[in-house]
Amino acid sequence: MRAPAAPLSVFREEKVAGPAGRLASYLLVMALTSGFFGALQAASTWTLGAAPGGALSALAPQLLVSLLLLAGGLWLRATALGRRARHTIDALVTLLLPALGAAMLTVKTSRDVVDAVPLLGVSLQVVTRAALVRSAWQRTAWLTLVAFMPTTAALTHAYAGELLAVDHPGAGRWEARGDTILFAIASSWAVAFTLAASTVSGIMYGIRRRLAAQKERLGRYTLRRELGRGGMGTVYLARHAMLRRPTAVKVVRQPGAERLRAFEAEVQHTASLRHPNTIQVYDYGRTEAGDFYYAMELVEGPTLEALVAREGPQPEARVARMLDQVLASLGEAHGQGLVHRDVKAGNVMLAPLPDDPDRVKVLDFGLVAAAGEGAGAAVVGTPLYLAPERILAPDLAEPSSDLYAVGVLAYVLLTGAPPFLASSVVALCAAHLHAPVEPPSRRRRAPVSPGLETFVLELLDKRAAARPASAHAARRRLAELHHEHGVHLG
Repeated sequence: MRAPAAPLSVFREEKVAGPAGRLASYLLVMALTSGFFGALQAASTWTLGAAPGGALSALAPQLLVSLLLLAGGLWLRATALGRRARHTIDALVTLLLPALGAAMLTVKTSRDVVDAVPLLGVSLQVVTRAALVRSAWQRTAWLTLVAFMPTTAALTHAYAGELLAVDHPGAGRWEARGDTILFAIASSWAVAFTLAASTVSGIMYGIRRRLAAQKERLGRYTLRRELGRGGMGTVYLARHAMLRRPTAVKVVRQPGAERLRAFEAEVQHTASLRHPNTIQVYDYGRTEAGDFYYAMELVEGPTLEALVAREGPQPEARVARMLDQVLASLGEAHGQGLVHRDVKAGNVMLAPLPDDPDRVKVLDFGLVAAAGEGAGAAVVGTPLYLAPERILAPDLAEPSSDLYAVGVLAYVLLTGAPPFLASSVVALCAAHLHAPVEPPSRRRRAPVSPGLETFVLELLDKRAAARPASAHAARRRLAELHHEHGVHLG
């Protein structure tokens, strides 16, 4: 499988348990906290004799902040953000919220009583963040110290030039400068909670890293990032613990009995194939948690579907070389009595070599079946590539149906689109059964050699008996085209 350019999470983060979910929970908790402290401040203002309108005006800014935090938390739960964006939002909320609180709160209630609500609010915020947001202790330490600065400055400024009475056991009652006392109290408070928050953050960070390391290991393989998902499981970029070899690992999370049987069949069938144009299986196993996985070679290239989407129709010489390799891979499988049943552009990957830029690999044998057998009454495979006999008799699997799918693949490579498109699966199946195939030369802007076009139309014949007798016979027909019409195979 091909690794995407931008790194992805190894596991798709659950909305509640992942980094974005924990950051969202942090914002939602702070929305409630901001509203609570706003109500507390309004009540304090009213108690001190302010008019109801004044109390409401003190509450309004906090309610606005709460609504903004609530909206941000809900948005984060529904949005996938990168690590840098999450860090930016984390820092903005952690630093701006205390600054807004310090600007809005009236911190002085009387000459002899110091209002501790601002300090309590910041303290609750930094501890909540330490518990919920994944962060190294160093980042938590500097964020916490900076978060306390606005409140410390506000408290110190509010009592500048004031004398506060202090009752000290054993020393009696004495007076001191308010700004000096408040600066000492707030600074000590900030240092104490910085130590507490950093400790909590360090412990939680270590626990999460250990859990992630355990979760990202499957047997001898360490998962790096997700590469793709399919009907049978999820594929990850992985690395072998001893060989240090990049590998693709396909995983089914705690499969049921039926799905497990299908997955084991895919592994066994693929492992039995050795052709260089077939994806190679290295290893397989089950974890203690019940997850089933197998390791296969990592192919550094796009699928042919992605290739056509990016570049459009391919040169016919290149198409012929790719078809020859696909047929060679299927020839080995058919020789062992196996039918792929899901040959398509998305299941063939370009695996270029320095001396062979058009080398391809056939993969995803998840629907493979023994020749002559099938899956009961269920039609399996991709509708765009279904052979007519597969539609009429889904309980049978024959090599000729794979050859029809190769014909559709050839048509896609030559024209950029499948031979039939329809608004529903039923209409698409009807087209496979009854509609004539428009020659590729009529859809392709560039000319198609008569021999190659005839070959593709033979593969797409609605009568299985009229197609080449086998994948090897189809390869021989391609070789004849090379000699008769100059179709280049390599």
